[in-house]
Amino acid sequence: MKCLYIVTEHMSAEQTNNSYLMCLAMLNFDHQVEVVFTAGAFAQIQQDEQLCKQWLALKLYGVSHMYQLIDYPQAETNQHLEAINYAQFATLSTQCDHLS
Repeated sequence: MKCLYIVTEHMSAEQTNNSYLMCLAMLNFDHQVEVVFTAGAFAQIQQDEQLCKQWLALKLYGVSHMYQLIDYPQAETNQHLEAINYAQFATLSTQCDHLS
């Protein structure tokens, strides 16, 4: 099963943590997991060094891709994330079996 998790800047700390735990759970059952961060979401996560390390470590556990949704082509992205635009995001969301 292909799972796509979306993390936004509007999520509470508890919701962000729950998404992280769900990613781990899905990986435990050998599902393909991808994560999309909105631009503001990853900036918030970076403010907490431990939380940032947790999310980035998901790649070591098997997350296939971590994306940052960008508004315009020249937008700055994090070195650990792949930049995608809204059209690419729409394609990703239609290709997954589980969207959260």
